[in-house]
Amino acid sequence: MRMFNRYLMVLAVIFCTLDVIMASFSVQDVSAYFIGNVIAYLIVTLLFVHFSPRARNALALVSVGLLTGFGIIAVVKVLDILKVT
Repeated sequence: MRMFNRYLMVLAVIFCTLDVIMASFSVQDVSAYFIGNVIAYLIVTLLFVHFSPRARNALALVSVGLLTGFGIIAVVKVLDILKVT
């Protein structure tokens, strides 16, 4: 199995496992699923650092997009806590 295929397989298994565990605890906030999956994605991506430079650049762009979404959710949650919205 090629490295990138193994990477995608590990991501799929971790995402499914994480989502099933969160659903079994009756988590109803969609942002919690997103944040959990982003953190899992970043950890797995850091573990698979032996990609070609082209693949690393593409994954870096995906990581920036996901971190932007993570930051937006964090700001919205903080504003909600502070009741500014």
